[in-house]
Amino acid sequence: MLFGSCELMRYHCDAVTDAYMASTGNRMNQVMKTLAIITSIFAPLTLIVGIYGMNFQNMPDLNWKYGYYVSLLAMAFVAGLQAYVLWRRGWFENWTASRSTRRSPRRGGGDECPSSS
Repeated sequence: MLFGSCELMRYHCDAVTDAYMASTGNRMNQVMKTLAIITSIFAPLTLIVGIYGMNFQNMPDLNWKYGYYVSLLAMAFVAGLQAYVLWRRGWFENWTASRSTRRSPRRGGGDECPSSS
């Protein structure tokens, strides 16, 4: 009897430990996903800045009056496009949140309750 109770308690402790480890792993995955989003947005911008930051005399748009502003607009466009693509693929959704706090897309026409008939 005592041995069976100890085994049962050990199984419960193992289950709690496994649940905690899964929760910790999910949180770490969410952090890694956030870092991947930030990196994927800023990597192309770093490339553009690196190319235009070189000290060459014969670069396009270097002596142009609006070259600085065009490069800033290009970087803003690239960052916006990258963020839009990631948003459309659902990367900004917090999948570690509980189901009650997630925003679920509304299907159908509105807030009416489904009929039971």
